[in-house]
Amino acid sequence: MLLHLQYYPLEVKYVKGKHMYIADTLSRAFYPNCSKNSVFVYYLETVKNEATTLIGDTLKITEYRLQEIKAHSGSDSNLQAVAKMIREGWPDARNKAPECARAFYNYRDELHTEDGLVFKGNRLIVPKSLRKQMLDIAHQGHIGVEGCLRRMREALFWPGMSSDLKALVQQCDACLSIRDLPPKEPMKSHEFALRPWSKVGADLCHIDNRILLIVADYFSSFLGVSRVNNTTSTAIVRELQIIFSRHGIPDQLVTDNWPQFTTPEFRSFGKTWSFEHITSSPRYAQSNGKAKNAVKIVKKMFTK
Repeated sequence: MLLHLQYYPLEVKYVKGKHMYIADTLSRAFYPNCSKNSVFVYYLETVKNEATTLIGDTLKITEYRLQEIKAHSGSDSNLQAVAKMIREGWPDARNKAPECARAFYNYRDELHTEDGLVFKGNRLIVPKSLRKQMLDIAHQGHIGVEGCLRRMREALFWPGMSSDLKALVQQCDACLSIRDLPPKEPMKSHEFALRPWSKVGADLCHIDNRILLIVADYFSSFLGVSRVNNTTSTAIVRELQIIFSRHGIPDQLVTDNWPQFTTPEFRSFGKTWSFEHITSSPRYAQSNGKAKNAVKIVKKMFTK
């Protein structure tokens, strides 16, 4: 972890060795042939150089990149305000902090400065002018949102970094062209019919310029086929009335969302004849699978 170094005026006093319970660096590794002030300056320069080396090793970036980030951090007014709050202390309320530093308020206990850079723990806070560049570098391999986030979270941070990266990936043509399709919702089966003709499915099909109304019983798979003159609700209701008069009125009638099955006339028919009309899911006619399978069977029979 990188330490936050703050330098204050020191008062140097002589203490006997037996009273120095914790050995200090100045007394054990002083620079020879120098005055006391020179020794202290030498010590500060040594610590600063070691800190710079530690920053480069921790972030695993080149010296050129490190100097570039330092230059941009020095000209970033928001980061300079945050660095000032770190040195002087944060207020006890978020609204009392400068507006440009409020985004960092929740992380204030993890923030520290080092050699002109601002850190959150051991992660470097990237100045605003370099964030787009860092996003592009992380996304060079097109490894997806999670892969890029894992790479960036090892060394970099800024408020909203995850959202910025997700927005970049969602606009990438290469990633969008080969992305995985969303998983399909599990198919829900129909409830098992307890008696014949309690639940039936109906559908229309065209064979050799003929329009056929096909009805299938969910309990016994019994098929009923009637020819209709047209596909209007009036013609379909008339044929269903004949079929129901012959076999009985079902408790439930299942159809797809064809316009002729959703008209006020058809709804009035269901209410008058006291059966429940159930339609399949929009744009997913497979949910009316019983009637669709009956259509296939009838087409094969008529073709043969």
